[in-house]
Amino acid sequence: MSDGMYTFKTGGDDSTATRIRRELAASLDSKPSFRAPQAGGRLFAGLDPGKKGYLAVVDLSGKPVVVLTAPWPVLVGKGDCYDLPAVWDMIRGLAELNIEGAILEQQQAYPGQGASSNFVTGSGYGMLKAFLTAAGVPYEIVHPSSWKREMKIKGQGDDAAARKKDTKTRAIAKCQGMFPDQDLRPTARSKNPSDGMAEALLLAVYAGRHLAQAG
Repeated sequence: MSDGMYTFKTGGDDSTATRIRRELAASLDSKPSFRAPQAGGRLFAGLDPGKKGYLAVVDLSGKPVVVLTAPWPVLVGKGDCYDLPAVWDMIRGLAELNIEGAILEQQQAYPGQGASSNFVTGSGYGMLKAFLTAAGVPYEIVHPSSWKREMKIKGQGDDAAARKKDTKTRAIAKCQGMFPDQDLRPTARSKNPSDGMAEALLLAVYAGRHLAQAG
């Protein structure tokens, strides 16, 4: 963690090829952004699992302010698996920020998804639960339908695909209205905003509403 920039420690003895792939991916893909929080801020985190998901931290001591947005780091060239040391570094960073609480979106297997996809979903979700617990970060798990209904982004449509697409559109619009100065694009080259970033930010706001009351 440093003023104005969030950095990851990769750790381990990676092969040269793996290191080069990671550095190349980092130069082309989504990058984290970090704004040093003000003293006395009330920080809450939202964790949207998945290889296209995000971690977000917001300061809710006054008008909501974005402190951190960061995509989950993935190693390319090895089945696009998670970079575990880097993810662990991100979770430890939450403890260093002394956040009041975090919300982790519950994951589950869905009919129609392949075994490989369900395995990746489950392993990433389990990893985040283990890392949050090990780092001592206070968190709760919330089902997607619960927080999306309360944040008024639950999609509508004739089938699951249409509802999912509508939910993503609503999440982006809601987030843009709540954080008008936040660039939701994953990179400067991106044409479209990231629904993963938007949902992580909304999860962080949801965390503030619920965990602050519970505390």
